Amino acid sequence: MNSIFIVRLPTLALLLGVVFMAAPLSAADDSVLVVVVNPSNSRDNISAKELRQIFLGQKTTWEDGSPVVPLNFPASATERTLFDAIILRMSSEQVDTFWMDQKIRGVAKAPPEVPSSILLQRVVAQTPGGIAYVRAKQLTGIAKVVAVDGTRPEVPAYVFAK
Repeated sequence: MNSIFIVRLPTLALLLGVVFMAAPLSAADDSVLVVVVNPSNSRDNISAKELRQIFLGQKTTWEDGSPVVPLNFPASATERTLFDAIILRMSSEQVDTFWMDQKIRGVAKAPPEVPSSILLQRVVAQTPGGIAYVRAKQLTGIAKVVAVDGTRPEVPAYVFAK
């Protein structure tokens, strides 16, 4: 019966490693956004410039030729306002105007909007090529977090920690 409680050392090390590696950011970082991609995406890093291109419909494929599928929060969400200001360098009104112009010209469509962080991560996790952003405190672990400009979210110089 005692054998039920025996945990092999490599298994314990693996479990502890997962716990420490997946530890959330501190409570002080509640407003920090993180960029998430589909778990099968080989990328561990993305530049702010590339994020801008993706979310403005200027970059539509990954390096392997597969489609990029950006997903957004609704325009009224605070996460969206922050992302638009930092990455797109536009106000919500400017982004709306940009996409209206793109639609009229038939050039590109705005990324689909997903109303909640949990659902957004589920859609990214189930969509090859999916990419989005969520609050660090709302990470579920089903989508893969990537660094931005070589910096992980835990580092004070992270683009969304400013």
